[in-house]
Amino acid sequence: MVMDYLQKAWEAYKKNAVQFIVLLFLSIIAIVAIVFITMIPIIGSLAYSFEGLGDNPLPEEVLTTLASQVGAIPSLLVAFFIIMLVGTAMEIALVQMSYESIKGESKLESAIPSIGKYFFISIIAGFLTALVLLVPFGIVVGGAFALLGVGGIGVLLLAYIFLIIASIYLRFYMHAIVIDNKGAWGSLKFSYNTVKGHFMELMGLFIVHMGILIVVAILDFIIPVVSLVSTFVVTPVFLIAYTMYYLKNRPTATRYTKLTARKIIKRKSVRKPAKKKVIKRKSAKAKRKPKRKTTRRR
Repeated sequence: MVMDYLQKAWEAYKKNAVQFIVLLFLSIIAIVAIVFITMIPIIGSLAYSFEGLGDNPLPEEVLTTLASQVGAIPSLLVAFFIIMLVGTAMEIALVQMSYESIKGESKLESAIPSIGKYFFISIIAGFLTALVLLVPFGIVVGGAFALLGVGGIGVLLLAYIFLIIASIYLRFYMHAIVIDNKGAWGSLKFSYNTVKGHFMELMGLFIVHMGILIVVAILDFIIPVVSLVSTFVVTPVFLIAYTMYYLKNRPTATRYTKLTARKIIKRKSVRKPAKKKVIKRKSAKAKRKPKRKTTRRR
């Protein structure tokens, strides 16, 4: 089943490779420009400060140098926020293009209206996803280390496993927004219902994806150009495969209604009392038999 997804995704990618490469290239240029404008001056001044410390700086001198760059933290936060916005816009465009590539031909022009239509909802949905994933994780891990100390490492590992599984269940919130026009919170529920019952199928696709990324990362140390293959080929191919999985397993209208509104339907279906049969009584005139006509003999 996993290879079937990848084979079909590869065929769809070959027909629309140029559009994906152009979009990813423009996104990389935008992110590099943001980093260069906001972070390079800060990193340059920090490197210059460390250069003045000599070859073997003391720990106190290192801390003092780092403390002198505290004023750069707001600039770093602004850069991170802008990069997050660009990443959200790129994800919307990629989901839209992957959906169109499955249907036939994707167009770069159609991605721009999708960004304008779903950008604000996607930002809210991403924030809600972070809350759902990170707040329970932080509470569990913080409480474990506060109560158990070093023994909290086991709880930390279990919390990481929970975080990975929960993130897989919420993997398709962007697909639910772009393809099915769901709201911010509704997209999270729709993503959960998509994965529920088909988790192992998605895990197979996810494991193959991670395995290929690990191989590419290892080969990148030998041939640096391999990272470009990961960016411009592996990423869009697997995104198309994930979109195929979503379209196959997303709740249909009838099934989703049954999943979400079964209790409401049971409450509304109240048994109506049986109607009593009304027997009409015949009137006194109707009870009287008609008189026989008598004929006189002549």
